[in-house]
Amino acid sequence: MIKMKKRWIVVLTLCLLSCLSGFGVTYSYLITKTSSINTLTVGEVTVKIEETFTPPKELSPDMTFQKAPYAVNTGNLPCFVRMRADYTTVNAAEFCTLTGLDEDNWVKASDGYYYYKHLLNPGSSTVSAPFSQVHIGDCDENLLENFDIAIYAEAVQHFDHTDDCAEDEYLTVWNHYHKNGG
Repeated sequence: MIKMKKRWIVVLTLCLLSCLSGFGVTYSYLITKTSSINTLTVGEVTVKIEETFTPPKELSPDMTFQKAPYAVNTGNLPCFVRMRADYTTVNAAEFCTLTGLDEDNWVKASDGYYYYKHLLNPGSSTVSAPFSQVHIGDCDENLLENFDIAIYAEAVQHFDHTDDCAEDEYLTVWNHYHKNGG
């Protein structure tokens, strides 16, 4: 009988130890925690227009006034910029000329846009305006009554997010933009 009691005590002790060790392994597995945080940021390509503009007191034929628009990259990605001037009166393009063109930094294309040749980094402004003056030629004064020039700017993301780019990469990027439905 004593041998039986000892056997039961040994078996019970072994079962208890087995349960305790299983509990310890299971508990350590359950409390072990590994985490990884993936932080994603959204890129934003935005530009705003700032300009040096001296509006004349009164518009009249055969006059010139200062209007020099600049683009500022307010986004968080490097981009290429293009700008154009739109007139509020339909035939204003017939008697208005944009002068003081900066052909070193801008290219005027057949689509009416001025393309900035350089990469524009976040927080940066174009080094110059595509034009600096507006000349109103000979026209009927009535055409100047509701006359205004609206400056429009667009930006497209630089492909590889570095400051390195080929001299004519702005053309490649804008052509890619147009081919893909932009």
